[in-house]
Amino acid sequence: MIEKIAAQIASEQPHIGGTSGGVLGIGKQESLSARPSVKVELTGRIATLALEVGVRYPAPILQVTEDLRETLRRRVSEATGVQIRQVDIRVGYLQPRTEQGRRELL
Repeated sequence: MIEKIAAQIASEQPHIGGTSGGVLGIGKQESLSARPSVKVELTGRIATLALEVGVRYPAPILQVTEDLRETLRRRVSEATGVQIRQVDIRVGYLQPRTEQGRRELL
């Protein structure tokens, strides 16, 4: 339950994405519209979150991850009543911003 809440909150943040599809890690698609991967370690009413996210490039990675960390601490605690002690964030990929109308060569 906490994993789903945290993944949804993270996916609502600007410049944050996840991966979708694939089996056993093969064929995963990186997408800013996908929910990030979240793991929770819960001890009583205290939790540690570990996320793997993608970040839109050239957004400032440090600022984006700090904003995400603070938002998760506040909103997950409000939604669940669980104290979030630590939020570990691993940036798995950078998604370049594509301009509309730009042609990409294969």
